Amino acid sequence: MLLFYQLKTWIYWKAKIRWMQTWGNFKLFNLENKLIIPITTIGFKILGIILIFGLGFGGAFLFNQYFSSNSYSFWQVVFFLFIFVEGINNGIATGRWISSTKEESWLLASTPIGTVKYLLFLWIDESLWMLRNSFLSSLAGIIGALLVFPVTLTYLAIAFFIVIIFYFLISLCMTLIQYYIIKKSVYLKGKGIIANILIPLTLVPIVYLLTKFLAPWLINFPAASISENILTDYITWLENGLDVLLSSGGFILSIVNNWYYPYSLLAELMINGSLFIPIVGTSIYILSLLFIAFFFLKVISRKDNVTNMKNSKFDNTIAKFFILVSKWIPDRTLKEKHVQYYLISLLKHYLAKRSLFATLGSSVWPIITFIFTFIHFVPKDFSERFALVFSFLIAVYFPFLIVNSIYNKLEIKLSFDSEGPFLQVLMAYGASPEYLYRLKMKVVRVLSLPGYLCVTIATLIFMPIPLVVKAVVFILSFISYFIITKFSILHSLLVPHYEFYNLDQIGKYPDQIKMKNSIHTLIIAVLSPVIPVTMYLLKDIGEYTLIFFSILWIICGSALGNFFLSRIPKDRFTYFDIEEISIERSNAVNTAFWKERSILIIITIISYIIGAALSIFREFIFAEILVLIPMIIIQLILISSYNQKRKVTNPGRGVVNLN
Repeated sequence: MLLFYQLKTWIYWKAKIRWMQTWGNFKLFNLENKLIIPITTIGFKILGIILIFGLGFGGAFLFNQYFSSNSYSFWQVVFFLFIFVEGINNGIATGRWISSTKEESWLLASTPIGTVKYLLFLWIDESLWMLRNSFLSSLAGIIGALLVFPVTLTYLAIAFFIVIIFYFLISLCMTLIQYYIIKKSVYLKGKGIIANILIPLTLVPIVYLLTKFLAPWLINFPAASISENILTDYITWLENGLDVLLSSGGFILSIVNNWYYPYSLLAELMINGSLFIPIVGTSIYILSLLFIAFFFLKVISRKDNVTNMKNSKFDNTIAKFFILVSKWIPDRTLKEKHVQYYLISLLKHYLAKRSLFATLGSSVWPIITFIFTFIHFVPKDFSERFALVFSFLIAVYFPFLIVNSIYNKLEIKLSFDSEGPFLQVLMAYGASPEYLYRLKMKVVRVLSLPGYLCVTIATLIFMPIPLVVKAVVFILSFISYFIITKFSILHSLLVPHYEFYNLDQIGKYPDQIKMKNSIHTLIIAVLSPVIPVTMYLLKDIGEYTLIFFSILWIICGSALGNFFLSRIPKDRFTYFDIEEISIERSNAVNTAFWKERSILIIITIISYIIGAALSIFREFIFAEILVLIPMIIIQLILISSYNQKRKVTNPGRGVVNLN
């Protein structure tokens, strides 16, 4: 009973603090009432649950119509997704959270709680916290599917109970494995080889096979069809694609469709009402998972003395390499010794080490596989046309994907607010926010440059386009890379959260996520030459015209993006106040911000809707124009909403920002 009381108190206390911390300091959109954002979010969650109910029904209906009317096969898929996909994702996220929390040292030093109990408490707490987002949605999806594939409620309850046990045990095992690798292992050192190398390499053959089967179908998209029945053309094209998927997926299904797999046993229990074999079989799996969990708990409890790993010779070699790279990127506003120091501190961090292999550009390996497979398996006239199109698209998307993948993996050190309250100490010793921002921006470039260059150059070498075009694409790509890296950490400067108590919270606050999405959308919208590419695919323009307008688009888009976004951090630094680092901030806001822009917002939304409607009727050029322009305007409004705090004039100090 004491253990249960401790667990209940712990979960209640943590949930209350996390909810208040997440939503109590939302700094975006300049809304006076703090409850508006949480209430609106809850409203969208309810709409999301309703949508998932519809998707569950629609997915089951399509499965029944086009794939199989066998309930057993359908519930196999459902149980597989919930047990393995959801369980593994939850375990990975929970393991990352537990490995980066500051609570470990405090709990182990200040309370009689031991390592094992600490891990179990944090695992239960974090698992339940994450399940709050998916449990009701998953339940709604299952209810929707039951309308198409009904089952006996008693067997459904038994199967659902066993699924929950599987879900939590797989989550626990993945959490303990990740915690052991990151915090306790002497040899594995958490380099992230699985996530950053093995998984992308595993995806390569899968993408190859899927692209091989789907390429002939994709090129038959009815974009320029002269048929008057547009809806029929789209439906026919989708049905042909579904047939291709079903014919190519038979081999995969034959591998995973074995009666002794846990999801198959659960489907057997729920559909046919068999109890003995499914329960015995699932019990064996459950005992195996319990054994794995107890094994890792035992190993971890014996390694309480191991918390951080010293740098190996390999770590030191990596540090020397990136220090050398930093010298290739001159910046007169920064002292090289500061860049080197920050690089070394980042590369020594035990959580940063687990993602170092992300600097190899592995995030685009599956995309490269898709590009070359697609070009190879389409007719020659399509091959030449798409090779040119892909070349100009990768000039923007390769640097975008590589830079953001590296930043997302290492944002615990690269985010502007990752220093937390210690930023006050740095500023007291003369460090300016602008200097720190430029320092971290250069570190992003240092870490991403080698992988970006290797991947881009290797791709262009084998791309079947003229040598001159390859050179032009590389120059355009480097321009895009410069713009993307320049604003890669801008969102963390505009809406910083220094009050995090777990490193895994850095960059995860709702307003930071919304700001980052707005900046990314704006950058892609101004850089990506979608209109000339679409006109070329529709044969409205020729090859040389595509090259000319793509060059013009990327150069002008880079200039415009740089012009608009460069002014924002300058304004931010002008009114930067050290007092904003404290958790308690002023609530004064510019209430007229949205009223002044209401007409513009309404016009852009209407334009966006018209553009989306035009795409259905194959007016793709006009549709893209009507979608891109309002998209850029809306993102600029959202980005500029970060600091519309009321600026109060003080006779003694001039203009003071209360942000």
